[in-house]
Amino acid sequence: MIRRPPRSTLDRSSAASDVYKRQVIDRSSIADHAKDILINKSLQARLLVDQKIKFINYTVDTVNGTVYLFGIAQNQEELERVIAVVRQTNYVENIVNYVTIK
Repeated sequence: MIRRPPRSTLDRSSAASDVYKRQVIDRSSIADHAKDILINKSLQARLLVDQKIKFINYTVDTVNGTVYLFGIAQNQEELERVIAVVRQTNYVENIVNYVTIK
C-alpha cells in the first residue's frame, strides 16, 4: 500500500512543488550533483558582486543543470540582468524563472 502525505502537505506553491517533484525524480550521478553545486556557488558569487542586483532578494536552486530562480526583482531591468548572469554561467542547461517584479 502506498501512503500519501496529508493533503495540506501537498498544497504548496506551484514553484516549490515543481522543484520538489524534479528533485524526487532526480537520479543524477555524483558528477552531476557536483556540477549543480558549482553552478549554485558560481551564481551566488556573481550575483553578489553585481552592484545593480540586490542579491538578498533572490534564491537560486540547481537540479541537473536546470537553474530555478526565486525572488522579487526591483524592476524588469534587474530581472533581465539576473537572467543574463545565469545564461553566462558554465554548465547551465535551462532556466526556470519564478521571480516576480516589485
